[in-house]
Amino acid sequence: MMDVSNAIVAKSDQINAVDLVGRDVTVTIVDVKPGPADQPVHIITDVYGPSRPWKPSKTALRDIVQAWGTDSTVWVGRRITLFNDPEVLWAGQAVGGIRIRAMSHIDKAFEARHVITRGKTKKVMIQPLPAAPVDVSKVDAAQTAITQASTIDTLNWIEDHAKQVGIHEHVNDAIEQRRKELE
Repeated sequence: MMDVSNAIVAKSDQINAVDLVGRDVTVTIVDVKPGPADQPVHIITDVYGPSRPWKPSKTALRDIVQAWGTDSTVWVGRRITLFNDPEVLWAGQAVGGIRIRAMSHIDKAFEARHVITRGKTKKVMIQPLPAAPVDVSKVDAAQTAITQASTIDTLNWIEDHAKQVGIHEHVNDAIEQRRKELE
């Protein structure tokens, strides 16, 4: 079998709904950066990287805020499953758009209300996303780096990297212990 997913990816500076035709994509949030007024939030993911951030719609942002709150620093290391919803309207026409199917760090499914048109909403259920399998080799490497860290700056870098690769929860105690030793 030949996977042709990459052949249908749009040439763009962001993730587009057409990139998700026929498939869901689960991404880990690596960073959240400010953007211009028309697309104020740029979410950098492990799948698409900084060259193709996800610039979520207000609807998707409302879903994220409902689940995780407004402090985007806590979003780093968390996972979201994105999909192309062909029913998303733009200027009254169904053009498709990126929606959220599932999210990590929620205990149970929750109901979100999406505005379809003025005065009309649609209920959607966002499902919990199970924890990603842990790459033990990354945890082991981080533990070694933590014990060898000789400065707070180095430890802060290790902590940021652990968040980016999704292992922060597994090394947080060791980081805090080493931070106390270095202070």
